[in-house]
Amino acid sequence: MLTRFRSAIVVAGLVLFATESSAQAPTPSPAAPAKSGPTLGFALDASFEFGGDDFLEVVFTSGDTQKIKAGQGGTIALGGILRPNETSPLSLRGTLGFKFVSTAADNANIMFTRIPIELVGGYDFPNGMRVGAGLSYHMNNKFNGDGFVPDATFDPAAGFTAEIGYKAVALTYTALNYKADTGESINGGSIGVQLLWTPKRK
Repeated sequence: MLTRFRSAIVVAGLVLFATESSAQAPTPSPAAPAKSGPTLGFALDASFEFGGDDFLEVVFTSGDTQKIKAGQGGTIALGGILRPNETSPLSLRGTLGFKFVSTAADNANIMFTRIPIELVGGYDFPNGMRVGAGLSYHMNNKFNGDGFVPDATFDPAAGFTAEIGYKAVALTYTALNYKADTGESINGGSIGVQLLWTPKRK
């Protein structure tokens, strides 16, 4: 009788220990679901471009000359980049910028300025290469001659832009024409080097 009583106590103890162990065992938390849906991030673009028709030739008192081409200039642009989801290699980037080129004259503020708007669809390859193409639209195209040469304004111009690069650095090509108030059209196309900062893709 005593032996059976001791066996019952041992069995009850084992059952109680197993119950407490299972209650204390941590329950694995479910993995956080991957974000789905479109993602939007910032885009910062700094570019230097050259090319197009000869726009102006400045002759300095020293006898040196400087030529400015219609597609030449430095650009800083800010905007956003949209992806179908955070892991997608596809993107759509929109930026608004300021493009300008000036002469090296110390006593004159001769400058050609433009406000470019770009909408570029892109694809990022796994090895870091990227390509893109889209629309480039330049508005507020103004030339300031600062009294040395006549000022000029140009109609808004729409054209095509393309880029190929590796990570933040790319070569760009833009094709467009500027039309002056006089009706004259000049080639404002360019090739350039671009530095682009966007959020890293997952």
